[in-house]
Amino acid sequence: MSKRGRGGASGAKFRISLGLPVGAVINCADNTGAKNLFVIAVYGIRGRLNRLPSAGVGDMFVASVKKGKPELRKKVLQAVVIRQRKQFRRKDGTFIYFEDNAGVIVNNKGEMKGSAITGPVAKECADLWTMVGVTDDESKGACHRAPVPEPTTVSEMVFPPGSVVQGTTVLNQTVTGQVLGFDQERKMLIMRDSAGPKPVMRFLNLDMVNENFKITEDRPNDFVPFNFSKATEQQLNDRVRKAVQKRESSALMCDVSIEGQRAFIALRKTLDQVKWDNEKIIVFDGKISIEPPYDAESVKLLEADNQNNRCAVEQVKRILNKPQIPTPLATTLSLKRDDADAPIDRSPQMGPN
Repeated sequence: MSKRGRGGASGAKFRISLGLPVGAVINCADNTGAKNLFVIAVYGIRGRLNRLPSAGVGDMFVASVKKGKPELRKKVLQAVVIRQRKQFRRKDGTFIYFEDNAGVIVNNKGEMKGSAITGPVAKECADLWTMVGVTDDESKGACHRAPVPEPTTVSEMVFPPGSVVQGTTVLNQTVTGQVLGFDQERKMLIMRDSAGPKPVMRFLNLDMVNENFKITEDRPNDFVPFNFSKATEQQLNDRVRKAVQKRESSALMCDVSIEGQRAFIALRKTLDQVKWDNEKIIVFDGKISIEPPYDAESVKLLEADNQNNRCAVEQVKRILNKPQIPTPLATTLSLKRDDADAPIDRSPQMGPN
């Protein structure tokens, strides 16, 4: 029987199989913000010189945070192993192992820096470090879980999807809505605010809300969460077909003049609903047409003459009245058409002297 650990440990610990050598990376099971712990050294190990130690359930070790909050990363801390994947034998002859290797960050006295533990805690660790795990029933004897205190701040609260929350922000703005999503790590709350004439989706940073922000109603039974399933093959094919049709309807026609091509490009830079109809340019889904020679005088209104349509006509005329700089595409099309119309020169070409 060997004694390990330092201040904070109570009682003795029987020898168990060590499954975490120096250099191992394990999960951090508390809520301090650390994700992974890197084993640097192990306390209480006696052996020959220069032998790398290993840790097991209930051992205190020196660790550095590999992943987690920026203020914790690359810092050297003390931690305790609460469970391991390598099986070990108990005094009653049973063998036990856990799904992962995990530890929690502690101080010199063995007190946790976090306020909660995720997942089970081995009985060997709970008996040795009374401030890490709490034994509920000695007869059950498999694993124990540390008590989770009530949250004292908004950042520690958990907002389940479907619940209704209400509170004020730091800008004294009252918000009320139904929770659609919640990310405790990023302190981000997604909610649907239905207080106005139209529902508004809000993304709230919990650092920017007051302490009176709380849950007013629980999740209703008929709440249906968002479906995050992937798009089907039929949906993808429909999207591709619609995109191709849109591109084909708005493609440049090489049979029109350079002025028409330049007018189309100028309109397309500002407006989205622009397409070709033979030699005409159709704007705003058939409300306005532009015929050769594609200047401001060629703009015609095809629908009823009202204030909105007149404003649309004026907008199109202003775009066409702007000085147009020849684009590389229009120049290329012009060169291709001029080369096609030019007669073929069959005279022999003289090389350079």
